[in-house]
Amino acid sequence: MANRRTRKIEPKAPRGLFVSATAALLLSACATGIPGLGPKSADGGGAAGTALPELGADGPSATTAVVENSYTIDGAILPVVRGTTRTGTRADMRRSDSLINFDNRLLNAVAGDRRSADIVRIDRQLVWTLEPANRRYTECPITGCAQPTQPAQKPTEERKPDQPAKPTEPECPVTVKTNELKVLSSGERKTVNGFATERFQIGWTVEIEDKQGRRNGNKVMLDLWTTPETGAVKDVQQMGENYQRRYASALNTGENPIGKFVPREVLGAMSTMMKNIDPRDAKTMAAWGAELRKVRGYPILTNMTWNSEGSVCSESQARAGGGSQGLGGLLGGILGGGRPAGGASGNSAPLVSYSNEVKTLAVRPVSDTLFVPPADYQRK
Repeated sequence: MANRRTRKIEPKAPRGLFVSATAALLLSACATGIPGLGPKSADGGGAAGTALPELGADGPSATTAVVENSYTIDGAILPVVRGTTRTGTRADMRRSDSLINFDNRLLNAVAGDRRSADIVRIDRQLVWTLEPANRRYTECPITGCAQPTQPAQKPTEERKPDQPAKPTEPECPVTVKTNELKVLSSGERKTVNGFATERFQIGWTVEIEDKQGRRNGNKVMLDLWTTPETGAVKDVQQMGENYQRRYASALNTGENPIGKFVPREVLGAMSTMMKNIDPRDAKTMAAWGAELRKVRGYPILTNMTWNSEGSVCSESQARAGGGSQGLGGLLGGILGGGRPAGGASGNSAPLVSYSNEVKTLAVRPVSDTLFVPPADYQRK
């Protein structure tokens, strides 16, 4: 399956998660991008960093899919990040809370309070990001807050009012040479956290080439252990898929089928590669969807590795100063700067590895108050 398109490599930084005071912390923060770090003090009680918030059903409440996970993010260019998350999902809203820790004590100290929470309200077209330590929150449209505008550039040549503007040429156009996704069923089975699971493996290969013939190859491997969609698992799956469809519609973008197995924050960290794959490309998305339907069940254990080698657009990246801030720009510098996938030292470790496992899941009543900022929080 091939998808040949010419696009500009323009990495965009994924949404940050916690304050970064050093370059290493910035890298890890943008790399993880995991939403919501919110223990009990996120809604008024408990010591910082000790537990996820209680999801009570006091007052008005509604049925909610509640899933608790633990995850690890690592890689050749990343510190080790470990955390637990809890998400509460309804058809038109989702709250994500998380608690993280670095293996590195210095990063833990520099990071300070490692908690927050995200609330996505599709019904209100809003996203709230809570800061439990400061008891405040930010509010943005669901499509993202507006960025500061740059001063208008003086036109280099006069143009008549009725004359259309000339299209901007990409600084470094690239062509997608290979875009293949394959699913393998191994037939292996084991019990994970009390769930009977079956193993599936997904291999995704993307190769791009610039005008100078320089290539960059990316290999993403997903190792999934899934459980049959019955009972509570089926209810959680259906509510999650309903939410994802509405969320994609609210953003006016196509739904990336891989998003079923990898959270959007991890996909965001892969923005340098994903920039060249248009999620609205109906032919590619349909082919991926057909292949991914071979995966049966709900993922309980997910292991992902992303390996990359080669370079494209190195001269353009150098002129641009290594790309935009955040992991998208940092990876853009690495991929475009000619360094091997394993980092400057040239080792063969994955650029990024991600592991996630479901600890518990249930469908139960959750208070409506969990899906709005607490009354004593101040808006930034």
